[in-house]
Amino acid sequence: MRKKNKEQVELSKEVFEDFFWMSYRYCIGRHTIATHYHALNIARLMSIFSEERQVFNAHDILREVNDVVRISNNWIFSVYEDSDCSLINVCLKYLAENHLFEQMQYIERICVNKKISNNEYEVTHTIGTVKDRYSIMLDDLMVWNDVANIFIPSNHKIAVIEYDGKVTEEEVYESWNRAYDNSYEYPIYIRHWKSVENGKKGNLESWIADEYIKEIKNKE
Repeated sequence: MRKKNKEQVELSKEVFEDFFWMSYRYCIGRHTIATHYHALNIARLMSIFSEERQVFNAHDILREVNDVVRISNNWIFSVYEDSDCSLINVCLKYLAENHLFEQMQYIERICVNKKISNNEYEVTHTIGTVKDRYSIMLDDLMVWNDVANIFIPSNHKIAVIEYDGKVTEEEVYESWNRAYDNSYEYPIYIRHWKSVENGKKGNLESWIADEYIKEIKNKE
């Protein structure tokens, strides 16, 4: 059996930072399971950096994710000055609230026009006749969208949780996961709230069950 090479290699801080940001930029938008698992590594390794650098990296990741969504899906993003805005979160929330998932694969364009208030945006859409399977691209970006939102404090909320007779509060971020309706004819996405603390440890797969969440409120 081949033994693993456990030899340590020393890298300067500058070289490691270059490897770090080049690696996630290479992975974002690719369609392999390896890039999904690399996102978990990025989340775990982010704590090596200062809080300022963590936020910088998170904004860089979010900007890359937004660009891939915009270019691949014709989702128009007109609020570039808002570096905290997740195009995936805003558009999927709009589709869910307006019951548009059944028509999602026929949507020609979604436009995020302007910011109305904190985390609220004016969104419009147009419907076409050609079926587009762009949801596959969204699935591959979800984990990177999570990584970005974990490390952008202004995107965090407080979940009031009641479980086993106890009431606690948890800092959470918004996440969307793909599901299907009963006919399995079109994709739908469901919003979940995930723990920021768990996310920073690389646990991006689990979320807090809706039945235990009594309230989602803004951070003070």
